[in-house]
Amino acid sequence: MNRVIFDSKALEDGYLDNNSGRIVIYDGVGMASRGNSMDHNDLLRALARQYGFHTQKVISNAIRLYYTRYRGHIIVTERRKIDYDTMERNLDYYASIIEDAVKR
Repeated sequence: MNRVIFDSKALEDGYLDNNSGRIVIYDGVGMASRGNSMDHNDLLRALARQYGFHTQKVISNAIRLYYTRYRGHIIVTERRKIDYDTMERNLDYYASIIEDAVKR
């Protein structure tokens, strides 16, 4: 099992390699991309389609993250301060969603 580590300074957009990507989380489910293949907006729309969510609600309310895999860990950086503030309330819950999204 991967350990999820939250680090606000670890990743920046534009510096994502093949071990990195983006994650979006909405209503208990997440979706991850690999590398620079999809930006957050594309990923948000794909999540809404896959789960039948209203697209504008997902775009307005989803959590946006960057991640990288490093030595068996998943290192996660929030895209916006509000993303971290939301996750901070229940890091274990979000870590589980992140692990599932990155595994797929």
